[in-house]
Amino acid sequence: MSVQQNYDGRDRGAYAHRDPPAIGIASITWSFAVEHFARLLGVEHWLGTVLEDSGGICHVWPQDKAAHLISIWHLSPDTPRQPTAALPLPTLPSATG
Repeated sequence: MSVQQNYDGRDRGAYAHRDPPAIGIASITWSFAVEHFARLLGVEHWLGTVLEDSGGICHVWPQDKAAHLISIWHLSPDTPRQPTAALPLPTLPSATG
């Protein structure tokens, strides 16, 4: 979905004269995979599970996703009244079958 298409449920031209909203992806998936798809989709902000240098794992929990959304929502110069979230994307089938 491009930014110009009903990103907040309003008609298509509602934000044509404004800067697009900040968009982010937050996932429990490993950060390198989240980053890959964020870059592929042109999304500037992402959050994913990280394997730290110490060997520890920094997980992304549901409450982390909400905090991430709120933090990037404040980056938009022309924000709607409240943050808007999308439903999770369906799991893609395995490339190996």
